[in-house]
Amino acid sequence: MSLKNDVIKLLSDKDVQLSFNELLNKFNVSNEELASTLNELEKEGTVYLSKRKQLYCLSENHGLTKANIVRMLKRYAIAEYLDKKGEKDSVRIDLDDLNGAIYMDYVLLSNIDSTPFVFKIISRNQGNVVGEFFPSRNAYVLPDDQNYDFLIHIKNYQHLKVRRGHKVAVKIYKYEPVVEGEIIEILGHKNDPKVDIMSLVYAHRVPSVFSEEVMQEINDLDERISNTEINSRLDLRDHLICTMDGKDAKDLDDAIEVKRNEDGTYELGVHIADVSYFVKEGSAIDKEAFNRGTSVYMVDTVIPMLPHALCNGLCSLNAHEDHLTLSCIMTINEEGDVVDYNIAPSIINSKKRFTYDEVNYYYNGKKKFSKDLNEMLDNALKLSKILRKKKNNRGSLELETDEAYISVDKNGKPIDISLRKRDKAEMLIEDFMIAANECVATHIYWQNLPFVYRVHDKPKQKRISDFSRLIRPLGYLLKGENNGIHPKELQSLLNRIKDSDVKDIISTLMLRSLAKAKYDVKNIGHFGLASDCYTHFTSPIRRYPDLMVHRLLKLYNSYEKINYDDLLEKLIYQCEQCSVYERRAIDLERDVESMKKAEYMMDKVNEIYIGKISGMIRSGFFVSLDNTVEGMVRFETMNDDYYEFDENNMVIVGEGSKKVLKLGDKVKIKVKSASKDTGQIDFYFLRKMK
Repeated sequence: MSLKNDVIKLLSDKDVQLSFNELLNKFNVSNEELASTLNELEKEGTVYLSKRKQLYCLSENHGLTKANIVRMLKRYAIAEYLDKKGEKDSVRIDLDDLNGAIYMDYVLLSNIDSTPFVFKIISRNQGNVVGEFFPSRNAYVLPDDQNYDFLIHIKNYQHLKVRRGHKVAVKIYKYEPVVEGEIIEILGHKNDPKVDIMSLVYAHRVPSVFSEEVMQEINDLDERISNTEINSRLDLRDHLICTMDGKDAKDLDDAIEVKRNEDGTYELGVHIADVSYFVKEGSAIDKEAFNRGTSVYMVDTVIPMLPHALCNGLCSLNAHEDHLTLSCIMTINEEGDVVDYNIAPSIINSKKRFTYDEVNYYYNGKKKFSKDLNEMLDNALKLSKILRKKKNNRGSLELETDEAYISVDKNGKPIDISLRKRDKAEMLIEDFMIAANECVATHIYWQNLPFVYRVHDKPKQKRISDFSRLIRPLGYLLKGENNGIHPKELQSLLNRIKDSDVKDIISTLMLRSLAKAKYDVKNIGHFGLASDCYTHFTSPIRRYPDLMVHRLLKLYNSYEKINYDDLLEKLIYQCEQCSVYERRAIDLERDVESMKKAEYMMDKVNEIYIGKISGMIRSGFFVSLDNTVEGMVRFETMNDDYYEFDENNMVIVGEGSKKVLKLGDKVKIKVKSASKDTGQIDFYFLRKMK
């Protein structure tokens, strides 16, 4: 057991508070080692040192709770912490009780169950703040993120080529009596193309530039594939293997082959780019890929996990080129069961690069290919229907929420927002990738070896109860909500709303009620897919966990001796970090989308639209337009009556007119305002549509 754990165990008794010397007498360690350990425990917030008596105790025994300040509002802040069950919870803190803490500070809270206040700031926000520079005798930066409700004063900037309107990254070095910082980087003028997106990239702390060391490793890579390597693999270069992706895709990391066997079964080959052959564990490229965790896709901008020479070149399964792959070749019967499989390193040569559009044209009778390609596509669609039927039978959730496709001009200005289409080809690839992911996960699971699973926990009871309450006024009931929910019940609801006007709203509300998927070494299944065993194997070019899975498959296939405990400990850490990085990327993509939607609506002020009420809060309600743009109608702007939100019945009622508004109601609105800087859009309410 480590010294840290020994100290925690010793202090676990509520009555135990010990001085440094008393602790030193308990352990056979040097002053330096104990001091270092205690300092680390203090930085974590696990141990608290009383200033007056200079005694160490466990923070939780002192009534203190570790928390992060995650939001700053006008009257209060919100802090997140883990409760006694280890589940995430939040609490409001009056601004007067912050004790100098700001957004993203790590703190110790006291009185968390009554009137919480910040007892101590454990560590300050470690990130750089992005904002707009304003030069003057007292120059300052106005942060983009409204959670920073202060100006950052800047000194000694004259040597920098910074001008009014520049977006800059600032490191805060002083918090009181006024906040002061230094400019770390000039991102460009706020009106320059893509500076808006890169400002958000920087604010979310997503790495976007590859180091010289990484690029040197790229230059040193040997592109040649030796005969020894080829001979050690399944040689599938003469097989009818094809890729199928969006027309703009450049990182082609999966290819498929589908055949119908004489006995009526299907052979599905899913062939995935062998990134692990080029990206060696521990290399500079590998470390950078891990720190990114995933590629990030934002309107017309991509921040890749790997340098372009790999993601668009060496690893991308471009047609008519030999490429190294890891293949999962499955024999699937007419019930959708995998009756046999082979997972092995391989080499392929893709015969055709399909786009989703042209395959959908084929399925709609508007395009033809060669006889053998037509036959494969026909078999692929039949197999897709079989696999989808099996998924539906077990309760897999088909959450068809609308996704926006934002078109921009050469300067990055949004010129149109439409719905992203999802047809047979897109669903077919999704079905095949899910089949491969399940096959690989199950293959390792039954060997009881350390592994990376993609897990999705059951939703919390309270969230399901809240969801049930929200949809009841829309005329839909949820069975079994008080006894835990099975995905089949949620799937049944999705089937019932398929042709309903409130389908999008209910699907979005359902999605919000579910837990977030993550990576874990413990297999608890995937609730949303109703899958007992699932992983991510199919996208190693753009997701680090898939690269981890490939390495583990090769390791176990080599029969090399492993240290089980060390490997498991490493995977636990990597899974935790990859889950964090994934959430970071999702938040960034969402913020960029909100910004671009708001920018699109800025020149639509006073225009009139028809939308649906998609959400309600105490101060107003949200309206979603057909193009997925969502704005808020504030009660204070509604002049025809005084409106209040009846939270129990999930309706909005006019005090005088008794006019009732509910989720899903069609309403006519006029655009009041839109702000690219905040990503907020406000509407005026005109009237309810019949």
